[in-house]
Amino acid sequence: MGAPSPSEKLNALTRVLTVLRSIGVRDSLVMAVALGLAGVLDYAVNVVAGRWLVPVEYGVFIAVAAV
Repeated sequence: MGAPSPSEKLNALTRVLTVLRSIGVRDSLVMAVALGLAGVLDYAVNVVAGRWLVPVEYGVFIAVAAV
């Protein structure tokens, strides 16, 4: 079992690029980035709210945000 030939490497690369160019993969990447950004923003809002609000107000904020 030797190393793959240049044409086999090119065929494999072509298949990978075809999959990466597909609409489903592109949309999945957009969703993954959007969900990651939403998580970061959610964390940031909770940190800021935790610093600005007194404990009772923060508890109300969390209860309302959880709904």
